[in-house]
Amino acid sequence: MNRNGIYRRILTLCAVVIPVLYFSSCAHDNLQVYEQNSENRTIGNYIHNNFDLSLFYAALEKTELIDDLNSKDVITVFAPNDKAFNAMGIYSESDIDALNRDSLKNMLLYCMFESALLKSEVPLKSIDTEYTNKAGKNVLLSVGLDDNTLYFNGIKTSYADIVLANGVLNILDNLPKYREGTVQDFLAHRTEYSCFVAALKKFGYWDRLSEPGPWTVVAPDDQSFKARNISLQSIEALQPDAYKKRLFGGYIFKTRVFVSDLLVMFGGTGYPRYGSSVNNLIVHIDGDEDMSSGIYLKESALQPTFFLLNQRTSAVIESPLSSAYQINYMTDNGVVHNIDALLLTPTEALK
Repeated sequence: MNRNGIYRRILTLCAVVIPVLYFSSCAHDNLQVYEQNSENRTIGNYIHNNFDLSLFYAALEKTELIDDLNSKDVITVFAPNDKAFNAMGIYSESDIDALNRDSLKNMLLYCMFESALLKSEVPLKSIDTEYTNKAGKNVLLSVGLDDNTLYFNGIKTSYADIVLANGVLNILDNLPKYREGTVQDFLAHRTEYSCFVAALKKFGYWDRLSEPGPWTVVAPDDQSFKARNISLQSIEALQPDAYKKRLFGGYIFKTRVFVSDLLVMFGGTGYPRYGSSVNNLIVHIDGDEDMSSGIYLKESALQPTFFLLNQRTSAVIESPLSSAYQINYMTDNGVVHNIDALLLTPTEALK
């Protein structure tokens, strides 16, 4: 990938850096409290000497935040590893140098907290408890019941609670993705969703995505429409009254859900599909009495999968969500998950 291509992708990344709260739970009985210990290494020193965090360290140096991680002030850091940067087209220090310094700094501050925060302080089996980061934004943390895994805005920590001289370090396998603004703003600024945006406008769903929400949107990209021979011109020619609400109404949920929330609340054993609340987000589609839509974790692979379910006939149409690098896009009023398929064509949704 050339430098300009990388730069464009990183501007997008820095514009999408991270923040929800629809379940809660009691805190742990035996709460572990951070105490400074005999570990002499600071968080900054640990990152500097960890090969898998070389790109994160380069970003800290470019933004002059490394001194904060070597000071005596207590801090908590969620550090994306090199694999996470590589997935976004960032492979070297020169790639880091190509980034806008202020945007990169905001991204890094999004991953830091001005106190020591241990996993045990996050309520067990709670969905997305809010904690304010150094950027002044709310980050959402969850801990799963079965595997005790800590999630940062839906992103799994591969290593948690590395206690060091000046705080706590956690390692992330994916880059946090946050864009200031609404779900509507996010979709409007991403050219790969031009057909989906046109459909939402045509069928009357667009304006609601600027409202407080929270919202979850499963967003088919333009290639999904192209694969079904649907263009912007053909969308404009559609008459909404001729179609059932399932055509586009099933892609929007009036709640905010990370894929990891299904694991946190329902655990990792037994994977019923649609008939119960376990491992499912399932919502009736307003104005379409027979049809529901949702997301579930498919069988033992835990593949997050979007589906439409006809409650009358039990017929199901489904497709997996995109890779982990294309889901959990956070905005101030919701989350967006990319999908590479359009589940129904207009012909299949005629009244």
